[in-house]
Amino acid sequence: ANTFHLSTTLTFVPHWSLFAESIFTGKKYASGDDENVGEGIPAYVIFNGSIGYHYKRVDLRFRVNNILNCYYNAYASLVSSGESSTEYFYPAPGRTFMLTMSVNLW
Repeated sequence: ANTFHLSTTLTFVPHWSLFAESIFTGKKYASGDDENVGEGIPAYVIFNGSIGYHYKRVDLRFRVNNILNCYYNAYASLVSSGESSTEYFYPAPGRTFMLTMSVNLW
């Protein structure tokens, strides 16, 4: 699958930063679908972002992945049995949140 990733970081006042990204993933065929005959996973775009605070040796960051809570499948598998085949789809997580802290010790 083709993937296009675009991101930017903006420091707007001392100690604060914003991060935004978009990730486009083109159509993917299922694992095991060597002839690309199955439905596959359609193309999708997700948007992620974060806000960060940096002071001396400490970084705090709050991140949101899949901001628009888009439904998409991250993986697909094609299982063949005789003349029949079935595609199984594995959904990606919806909107997720992450809070991180890092400390630079030296």
